[in-house]
This record gives sequence, C-alpha cells and structure tokens, in this order.
Amino acid sequence: MQEILKREDNPYTTLTASVESDGRTVYLYLNPIEGIEAASKAVWVMNLIPAPEDDSESMSRGQAPMQRKAACRHPAGLILPSADEMDLVWFSEGTAVSLFIDGEIAAVIPPFAGQDGFYGFSREAIAPDNGTFPMPSGMQERGEENLEYWNRRTQKTFWKDFRDQLLAEYETAFGTHTGYYILDGGKFPAMAMAEFTIPESYLENEADAKKPGKLFATVGMSAQNMPAVELHVKNPEPLFRIELVTIRDEPHPWFIDIMARTALFPWRSTTWIGPGHSIQFQRKEPFSDFLIAEPHLISDKPLISAFDKIPRTILEGRYARTLLFAVPVDSDDIRVANVRGRQRLLQKIKLLDRF
Repeated sequence: MQEILKREDNPYTTLTASVESDGRTVYLYLNPIEGIEAASKAVWVMNLIPAPEDDSESMSRGQAPMQRKAACRHPAGLILPSADEMDLVWFSEGTAVSLFIDGEIAAVIPPFAGQDGFYGFSREAIAPDNGTFPMPSGMQERGEENLEYWNRRTQKTFWKDFRDQLLAEYETAFGTHTGYYILDGGKFPAMAMAEFTIPESYLENEADAKKPGKLFATVGMSAQNMPAVELHVKNPEPLFRIELVTIRDEPHPWFIDIMARTALFPWRSTTWIGPGHSIQFQRKEPFSDFLIAEPHLISDKPLISAFDKIPRTILEGRYARTLLFAVPVDSDDIRVANVRGRQRLLQKIKLLDRF
C-alpha cells in the first residue's frame, strides 16, 4: 500500500509534490493540481530493501520500480526517513522541486524533467535507471540556491524592497510614476503595475506632444523565475526574470484586467512569455492584444530613448532583469507578423499614433 510521507503544494497552487513509499521504495512525485494542464513526473529516491538485479516488470504489476542493484549507492537498502526529516524546496518558478532529507539534498525533479526518458536526479543513484540519474554537483548547488531564495522571499521586507528598487529604476527613465495598480488579487506571487506619463522631452514633434500617452510597466514578474524557459530556450538565463512595458491612452478597467492576466499567466499556467509570443484576448476594444518584443525592435524613437535610460540590473548576483515590450496589436497585426515576421511589422507600427 502506497503511503504519503510528505505532501506540499507549490506557492502558485498549480502543482503538488509528494514523497511516497510502498515499503520497497521511496519516490518523489510532482503532479498538477486539478484544472492545470501539466504532465506528472516521478523520480526514485531510495530503495528500502535489497535491490534486485533487474526490476523491469514492477510497473506491469502496478508497483513503482526499484532501482537495480548496479545503479544503487546502497544496494542493501536504506532505513525509511521520518517525515520530520524531510523538506520539500520548490524552484522559484514552481514547476520543479527538491527533496532534502536531514538537511541534505536527496532528490530533484528539475524544470527540464520529462524529456527523453529523463525524470530527475537522486543522491542514491550511481547510474541511470527508470528515468532517475545520478545527482550532478551543479544541481546540488541549485538546490541550495532555491533554499536561500525562499529564505529571502519570505522575509517581511522582501516585497517592499523589491518594489521600491524597481520603481526607482523605472523613474530614472520615465519620471515619477503617476499611478500604481495591484494585479495579484491578494494571491501569490505579488504583482503590480506602475503608470507613467511619457516625458515631453522624449517626444519628437508637436504632434506627439499633443497625445503624450502613458507607459505602463509591470512590477513583480522578475521577482521569480518564469516556468518552462529551460524547455524552450537554449540560453534561458536572460529570460528567467522579465518585466513587461506597454503603452495605452488611459488605465481602462479592462486594460488593467488584461495586464493582470498577462503578468500572472506564466505562474498561473506553468508556462512562459517571451519575444515573438502573441497574447490574444478577443476583446472588441482596439489594439487589445499583445505582441511581445525586444525594445530595440520598436520603431518609436522616444520609447527607445526611454528604455535606454533604465539601469541594467542583476538580481541575486546571477539573473539579468530583462525588459520586454508588450506591443498593443489587433488580430490583423498578428496575422501580418505570422506571415511576414514580427520585425517587419514592428518597423511599420508607430505606437504613439495608436492612442
């Protein structure tokens, strides 16, 4: 009979991790919470009885497979640890988890698990078997980083310090913010949006000055890694921590709503947002969809000038904060981008003329 030794939902309430034993083995499982589309994953942690030469038929009997003798650090088996000795430590993106036993990392289901027969790492594995691989030193270090991250993140002053630093960086480029909107609805992760008036000094001519428009920038997306980036990008580091900037005439209620949905989308849906992605809401308001782009691709020189003034920030000594532009578009724009390429579309769009 399967016994759940430890169980915990991730901070975003999208996945749940559990440590389970059938008296023969211990496994770490990662499963989606109801309503979330994500694959289940499992990694072997240890055997509790002597390892067999081969256990390939266990699954056909409805049992979790034991690690074969040649792949075990302790082929005679280990004593089952107590739940009090176990800690589950989530990666900041919430789609990966580490199991610590008595303060030491024992198993990891990393963000890139589930590909090509790979499901995770175990300290007790000395050779690959049943999708479980030996623990690399880099993954041990990453587990420690995650532990340090949550120690910082749970400090009472974390959000205030993070928010104030980011707002100060925005104000270096955009001037004092004139509005601030909470987007998270009281749920983790904390998320907000700041409003700025485009400084007249950035405008190219009198026609622009008559309709200076407003810039809106998210506050909070870069406080944690985005999920799934490592699955789709060869060099994921620059896209782990992003913030989005966009332009609009006014902070309409529907606009605040779609910005909240966009900013929280990665952690609510266990996926990511990056350059070239389109986000469609099928609303009647003009230009109520987004095309995500690097700022240097925008054709409006005033906006490029503003972006150039934002300081380049490294978070936690490792992650660059990357600003992306959520270009307001409609369905026709997205069709053009799909056929002719987003770069060609963005060269023709004058955002300041749209509002």
